[in-house]
Amino acid sequence: MLKLYLDYGGNPTIDLSDKILSVSSLSRQVESQKPGEPGVISLDNVSLELPLNAFPNDEMSFANLDSNPDYIFTIKIDFGGTEYKIFEGILDKSSVEHTKAETAKFDVLDKINALKFLENTQPRTQEYFDAGSGFKYQNWETGNPNEIKIYKRYDNNTNYVDNNDVVPLGSILISDSNNLYFVINSYTAFDSGEGVNVNIVEFHNAQPGNWEFDNRYLQYYSEYFGNEIIHLINTGTSKVEAFSATAIIEAIIKKQWPGANIIRRISGDDRYPISLDYWDQLVTTYFDKQPLEALKYLISTIRLYLFVNIQGDFILQTFDLLGQYAQLTINPDELIDFNKKYDWQKTVQYVKITNVDNANDYGEYPTNLDVIPTNKLEKEVFKFSDNLNQIAQDYYNFYGAKKLMANIKIPLNSNSITIDLTDKIILWNKNWFIISIEADLINMVLNLDIAEL
Repeated sequence: MLKLYLDYGGNPTIDLSDKILSVSSLSRQVESQKPGEPGVISLDNVSLELPLNAFPNDEMSFANLDSNPDYIFTIKIDFGGTEYKIFEGILDKSSVEHTKAETAKFDVLDKINALKFLENTQPRTQEYFDAGSGFKYQNWETGNPNEIKIYKRYDNNTNYVDNNDVVPLGSILISDSNNLYFVINSYTAFDSGEGVNVNIVEFHNAQPGNWEFDNRYLQYYSEYFGNEIIHLINTGTSKVEAFSATAIIEAIIKKQWPGANIIRRISGDDRYPISLDYWDQLVTTYFDKQPLEALKYLISTIRLYLFVNIQGDFILQTFDLLGQYAQLTINPDELIDFNKKYDWQKTVQYVKITNVDNANDYGEYPTNLDVIPTNKLEKEVFKFSDNLNQIAQDYYNFYGAKKLMANIKIPLNSNSITIDLTDKIILWNKNWFIISIEADLINMVLNLDIAEL
């Protein structure tokens, strides 16, 4: 039995199961250049139809959407008295249509696509230190590259006093003329010349001149990106040394879903350090992109899967762990229908993997070809400790040979409802990975496109 629940503005959950007039299938696939390649796994919009009077009071009606909080819908299926969640998402208020039959048709966005609602939000807040009435901050160069010392003094330019206001690591200082400086080191030190404490601040590749700061207020953008810290600190130098790509991803998710549980299934260093040179794209924007597009860009260039599992957790997973967390063994007798064919689009004959930070730094396979084949795969990635030639060879090995593919239909039940696209299917004595899943909630059938591992 299909169940539909609505959570609204912290009120008790509302059961709308008996109000469902129609519901679309649930379709999932990886957003990537090639089937099987890591990327964001999201659901197509889920379409629902309910009576216009489905909600228990006029305040919540479809006519009052603009003034109301988010409508969060959850779809579950009852198998033998146990309810299994299969979908959770937010009403897309712009999609609501009123029909002549006094019904409302609308789309619900899954938890990943709902990040589009962050479109007009900024990741960092603007903060400031207040020197107090009659005081102001001033700065002098220290003689060290990219470093200044910030004093506090009376605003008549006489008599320094202790400045124990420490600009946070990872924040962005805003000068009086609105120049921005990314802070990689900041601490209090005693200035013997003036006999007071000062704040020593070091910036990433920037040397402000004297009098950049000459004001009662010392303004900066917070070190928090959303509500998360995204910079990494070198334990030896105590300086900011990089950004964490996974921390940025998690910050974007938690901006929309503050209580999200995010699980990293990552082999190796799960921080994915990227260059501080990106700092100016992470002040008031997300890599100069809308948040959802920035998320997809990061997921693609660091080669991870991102999906929401049946429990509602966000999962970050590396390609090498494909099929290692869960598997479903299917008895051929359980198949409702199937077809098999040898087809892997066109087999790839050449792969080039380029460092997104340096177009001249790339790996390829095969190497040293006189003529580059037309059927090629080219991709930009963030370079970590990976050997780009090895990445290219791994892609070639995966996409350079034809694979057996199949479309299968199986019953949607308490066993199959838990399938994720990163799981492994065992069928016909072969291992398969999943390209796409479509759940028919009316006929209780799962339609899967699979390819041989």
